[in-house]
Amino acid sequence: MEKRIFSFFFFNSSKLVLSLLFKNIFPLGNKFTILPIIISNYFRWSSIFQKIRADYFISYHNHGVDHIFRNHYLKNLNIKSIHYKHTHAENVFSIFDEGFRPLYSYMNYFLEIHWSKISKEQSIFSNSNSDNFFISGPLWLNQSEREWRNDKLNVIFYPTSHGKPGSINDDNDHIFFLEMALLMTEDDQVNSLFFKPKNSFNSYLSSNNKKLREISKKLLRNKKFIKLNSNDEISKYINEIDMSVHLPFSSSYFNTLFSGIRSFYFDPYNKYPDSIYNQLEGMIYSGKEGFQKALIQNKKMTKRDFEIKFQEITEKFLSIDNFSFDSKSVFHEALNKYI
Repeated sequence: MEKRIFSFFFFNSSKLVLSLLFKNIFPLGNKFTILPIIISNYFRWSSIFQKIRADYFISYHNHGVDHIFRNHYLKNLNIKSIHYKHTHAENVFSIFDEGFRPLYSYMNYFLEIHWSKISKEQSIFSNSNSDNFFISGPLWLNQSEREWRNDKLNVIFYPTSHGKPGSINDDNDHIFFLEMALLMTEDDQVNSLFFKPKNSFNSYLSSNNKKLREISKKLLRNKKFIKLNSNDEISKYINEIDMSVHLPFSSSYFNTLFSGIRSFYFDPYNKYPDSIYNQLEGMIYSGKEGFQKALIQNKKMTKRDFEIKFQEITEKFLSIDNFSFDSKSVFHEALNKYI
């Protein structure tokens, strides 16, 4: 019986590989790597589901290759596979980028849950074979309960990764970003400046770039500066923040925006003039003059102004099926929609 099931799985998986190869370039490598992947996936997942009865299999940021064969196996067991992508999209840097990404290609889930229509479209363009799609917006958030104010503001800065392979912004971008943070500490309308690093703040302090080391040390000595840990959740400090500033294009922008905090991107040297976010005024600013303009606009922004801007952004970029701070209910709604 076991041998017959394996033969069936191997035959169908091989057909799947061939169909993907004919459809486009399949990101598995050569034929010698495909065979052990098929075999290992069969034994891995069959050993688990021989003893476990499940109706759904939910994965988080599960890309690469393994999901293709796992989900094919689960489908034969009548288990519905669901993928939740907890970020925005990777093709936001240019309107000319159609979105194909080998890492996110050939998804084959019963249901994909995305933050935005852009993320969904990127998946489809990357040859997704999934059955259904649901746009949730960012999940696991809390609504800010902080009273709206236009003076004595608490501001938070969100950089992107630094010193890691694939980091989008270089030392010069981070230096400019930190310089603007330091500038804000001199603003009488700013009460405190929080800083939430993507990875350890020590990457600045131990950098080979002398200027980056010096300005990061200078910030640490500033009385208004509050360094958060890279693994701190937004819910921990959401009720203390009035405004947020983000290096391009951290998904934390949407976390703070949806939590009710006025937010903007700062592209120090205007490296991404064709970004999709440049298609809507008031989302991204460049240079020192642009940064100061963003501050003026955001400091005087009323809550009604924010609500209008939030509506414009969500309608243009996200097209959410339903948003709720009750994340469990969103998952249930997504499932109920397609079952």
